[in-house]
Amino acid sequence: MKIQRIDHIVLTVKDVNRSLQFYHEILGMKAITFGEDRKALTFGNQKINLHEKGKEFEPKAQYPTCGSADICLITSIEIEEVKRQIEAKGIEVIAGIVPRNGALGAIRSIYFRDPDFNLVEVSNYKEPRNEIDKLAFIEIKNGQILTTRCKGKSKYYIPGGKRETGENDVEALAREVKEELDVNLVPTSIKYVGTFKAQAHGHAKGVQVKMTCYGGDYEGILTASSEIEEIRWLNYKDIELVSFVDAIIFDFLKKENKLV
Repeated sequence: MKIQRIDHIVLTVKDVNRSLQFYHEILGMKAITFGEDRKALTFGNQKINLHEKGKEFEPKAQYPTCGSADICLITSIEIEEVKRQIEAKGIEVIAGIVPRNGALGAIRSIYFRDPDFNLVEVSNYKEPRNEIDKLAFIEIKNGQILTTRCKGKSKYYIPGGKRETGENDVEALAREVKEELDVNLVPTSIKYVGTFKAQAHGHAKGVQVKMTCYGGDYEGILTASSEIEEIRWLNYKDIELVSFVDAIIFDFLKKENKLV
């Protein structure tokens, strides 16, 4: 037998709606209903099913208990920014930022508790301090480019994110676009646009972001999901609203007569 990955876990909670609200508003997970009015939270390729204490679905753990879970969640966002966002939402960070060892190597983590006092660890895998390697999805319609704004942010960003271990560019971009915009990229349509570098927005001077860009087709209706608060189509005149590397991409697309 060879186990590939964890598909889902179950949390026993006192108040299902309160837990749904916490994990959605604080961590950007998507609340869903499935089966016989069962509730769960989805993120990436995993989910957390919720059981109300005393009303668990069968089969269940032998001793389902509220507040006994200790989980680690991986984010692509810098851990300093995660800590800032968590504290800004009124959640007490009880430990961190601290170094830890994840399944794939060194991570940096913070710890806090959910409404049932489960211990939640949010971590980020270390990467070279002077360069952040990311992917971006370029979608242009009528001379406007698709951008997103995250909750608590003022800048708009071209959709995309970081690769996870073992992913190629197409797989990573498809996952990120699905998480942020709830649409499915058509893998066979993906075409390379270019790679761009600039000072990383919100980071120390000298830290660069390398953005590898692709375009392509997608299926579905664009919908703000996960940590995305707003979807907006921008013109070239809106260049001051975006990050440094996205501004370079705007310049490139303007010269290509794709952005007006």
